[in-house]
Amino acid sequence: MIDKLMEKIECVWLRTEELNAEDLNIKKQITELEKKIEVINDDNIRIFKDIQLSLEANFKRIEKLEAKLDIFDVSGMVNIEEELSELKEKQNHWATLENVTVCRLGIENLEDVLREVLLSVELKGITDVDKGRGRLELLGMLGGEKPVVGESRVATLSSSDKPTDTGSITPSKRDPFEVIVPKDYWESAREDLIQDTLDDLKEFELKRYSDMIRTLTKLREKLEGKLHDT
Repeated sequence: MIDKLMEKIECVWLRTEELNAEDLNIKKQITELEKKIEVINDDNIRIFKDIQLSLEANFKRIEKLEAKLDIFDVSGMVNIEEELSELKEKQNHWATLENVTVCRLGIENLEDVLREVLLSVELKGITDVDKGRGRLELLGMLGGEKPVVGESRVATLSSSDKPTDTGSITPSKRDPFEVIVPKDYWESAREDLIQDTLDDLKEFELKRYSDMIRTLTKLREKLEGKLHDT
């Protein structure tokens, strides 16, 4: 009986030792976890302080920007942008008018060259009836036997538009259908073109020149439409 009781007491003692060892192990783990939590808390506190400092710096920066916005005149900027846009539109408008007008003057001068060729002495002496009739038809397409102007059709200043000083004419004083071109602008090319055309007309290919005149007419119509649109 006593032996059995002693065995039970010994078992209880051994179990108690195991529980004590397990308890110590748990306490050790708890201590380690508490240390880790403390480190994490320290990191969180440091991160929070950094965020707080960053927020304070941003708030100060925003306050400075708001102070600058209070003295910034937005309406003045809008007015400058509108004025700049208007100036760009005017610049494009005048560039278009000048380019189209110069092209139109070029067509008119080429028409004058063709008319001058068709009125030349060599062509007036044509003996072939069909070619003679074709010559008159081409002249009709160019507006008939008009007197050939000696100089190129170059826009010149009228007496009322001539400046009193050496300054140039401003676009506001310029006729939109007139462009100032030097008098010799077309002369050298004109003389070469007349001679080349006379050389080509030795065989007098009427169809080729009628096609040329029709092309010039179409170009003129397009240019007039472009000027009207602007």
